[in-house]
Amino acid sequence: MAADSENVPGLNQRYQNFVNEIIMYRLRIMMVTGSFLYLIFSFLDRFVYPDKTASFLRIRILVSVAMWGVFVLSFLKFLRPIAIHLTVGILYICALGLCAMIYLTEGFTSGYREGITLVFFALLFINGYKLFYTYGLCAAITITYFFLCNLQNPAWRWPDLLISSYFSGSVIFFVLIMTHIYSRQNFRHFVIAERIRDQEKKLETVYQQAKAEAEKDPLTEVFNRRAFFDILDKKIQICDTTGKSFYLLFFDIDNLKHINDRHGHIVGDEAIKLVVNTVRRCLRSGTEMGRFGGDEFMFIIDDAEPAEFLARAEAISRAVLRTSFQKDGQPIAVSASFGAARYYPHRTANLQELLDLADHAVLYSKKNKKGGVHFEG
Repeated sequence: MAADSENVPGLNQRYQNFVNEIIMYRLRIMMVTGSFLYLIFSFLDRFVYPDKTASFLRIRILVSVAMWGVFVLSFLKFLRPIAIHLTVGILYICALGLCAMIYLTEGFTSGYREGITLVFFALLFINGYKLFYTYGLCAAITITYFFLCNLQNPAWRWPDLLISSYFSGSVIFFVLIMTHIYSRQNFRHFVIAERIRDQEKKLETVYQQAKAEAEKDPLTEVFNRRAFFDILDKKIQICDTTGKSFYLLFFDIDNLKHINDRHGHIVGDEAIKLVVNTVRRCLRSGTEMGRFGGDEFMFIIDDAEPAEFLARAEAISRAVLRTSFQKDGQPIAVSASFGAARYYPHRTANLQELLDLADHAVLYSKKNKKGGVHFEG
């Protein structure tokens, strides 16, 4: 099994958690059905051993109460790591109850010895994962069974012993072999499933990284044009549903061509990042921004009164005007012209009309009041 788990970090712990969950789930099923069956079989006592009915009923009630006690305890999370121990304990109690009834009847020839077989099969159904515990419980039940049978009738006959031993031994052998095969197969399947799951997680991570890179502008790390248009489409759909409006703002970095021609495109890129980061710091958390192209960017401001909106937009514009950086000891001032348009649900025709309005507004601002804000209301 160790070879199967290579290159899968934390696999053994994950497998143990998986096994504990499965065992606990199956244990609950067994305790509910087993307790009812244990009590239902008390009706057979009246026909098979009528003189022992009262004694057997007390045994059945005690075992059923123990089952329901463990059933309640099984819902406590801190007991999940010891699910297999609870299983072994409750199955041994079941077997002990059967052995007590066998002891009170004919021992090796008792009609209830087949009940031990049901306990072994229950062990195979519930456990099927940890062979060591199956060995231990089978040995404990067998020793208890033969010990009580011997106490009941010390003068047992060899044929009865051989038949009982052959029957019990065959069942135990089958249970052990099936547990061994099932545990190994289950572990291999678990390893394969975990490897597939780990690969899927890695692929999902790579996909999300690739998606993020495909949606972002590499220079400024804001959304690119296509990704931002998708956001705008969704925003329009939401506003058409809720009846709320929003503002789309364009801003164009002033004199960027002059900065590029005089200082180079690297300095021009620094100017772009400086303006974009300044605007982002002025926006509320979660506000989306995108690059329309070149030195033109866009962002969304949620519904507000025109006066409030203009105050916020002009505050952003003034923050950009106060920004500058140095190149070779010389300060380089930057500014941006802002243009805005408002989307009105069911009045603005479509996304293209909104873009045209905002683009026209920023062109007007750039020509007539650089560094300012123009709103196409």
